[in-house]
Amino acid sequence: KEVRSSKGNEMSQNSAALRWLLVRNYNSFHTKSHGITLSKEPGNLLNRNSFKHSGLANSKSVDIAPVAGSKAVRVTLRTGKKINKPVKSLNAVTLKKDHK
Repeated sequence: KEVRSSKGNEMSQNSAALRWLLVRNYNSFHTKSHGITLSKEPGNLLNRNSFKHSGLANSKSVDIAPVAGSKAVRVTLRTGKKINKPVKSLNAVTLKKDHK
């Protein structure tokens, strides 16, 4: 039996688990090195192929990337609120070395 709360948290957990089952073995970000399966997907900071660290399966993720041609860093946060609208679920901020 599936128990639903008034907030609907169980439905989002089930869909994240379903997404993980679909992408865990079959996506273009997999790399195998020395018998270990790694993942280079955006939002996966540790490059581990696991549900906990997956940027594709989880509704909330953080990605940190350098900005080309400067000493700035771009931090991208993906929230779980607007998961059906991917463009609106991303919030990107560029941090410079001397920002105040």
